[in-house]
Amino acid sequence: QISASSGTLYVYNFVGDNFVTGKTVGFDLTTRRAVFEWHSPHFWRMAIDQKHPDTLYGLHIYVKNVRVIKMNLTSGATDVIGNFDDGYVQPCNSAAYDASTGVFYAFLYGDNGTMKLFGMDVASGKLVTNVTVDDSLYFCKAEADPADGTLYALAMPINKDQPHVWLARVDTKTGQVAPVGSTKFSVGGCGSDSALSSRQRLLVGSIQTDGNAAMLFWSLDDGTVARTVTVTWECCQYLYGLELFE
Repeated sequence: QISASSGTLYVYNFVGDNFVTGKTVGFDLTTRRAVFEWHSPHFWRMAIDQKHPDTLYGLHIYVKNVRVIKMNLTSGATDVIGNFDDGYVQPCNSAAYDASTGVFYAFLYGDNGTMKLFGMDVASGKLVTNVTVDDSLYFCKAEADPADGTLYALAMPINKDQPHVWLARVDTKTGQVAPVGSTKFSVGGCGSDSALSSRQRLLVGSIQTDGNAAMLFWSLDDGTVARTVTVTWECCQYLYGLELFE
């Protein structure tokens, strides 16, 4: 997650093998040196409200609960803002922060196999969204447009012989999933991260193809793939921490 005001990229690193605790580290994008390092809970998705760049929000799985944690980027202090439904604890790898409303969204599986979209107001810690969504789909990644709050996701049908992804809008009031256009892109595996640009009207999402990582640049207007960039580094079947720095 990038803080635009300071030009710092924040990432999370595990410590040990318990997947519960670790370190949140900030790197100066100019010098490429670490300028921030604090022990923190395991954040499987982080967000910075650019209006309050000293605060980072993170989603953390704790025992049988998923909760939102606020972290001060000066002192490293953390506070629990609130918890999602106890019966829905398995992430669908997708969460998004809507900077226009201050709501953190998460797609979570329940113990009964159903999936829900939850949204929490980070100011009050109250749930403002609790809707069932189509559990025949897997949401690779999700992003909220900070300009108008529209929630987008890269959707992939479950149990298909030839996996493919497509861009969708998700109604945060009803949970309805609607395709953006008709473009479907065949993939080898679901991606690991995404980012959105309101100005360029693009969502970039990573996928896996033939053992390599690729970035797809989706148009928010018609759902077409405007550009594809394949990354052939030996280390990278997945790309983590994608950001569009404008």
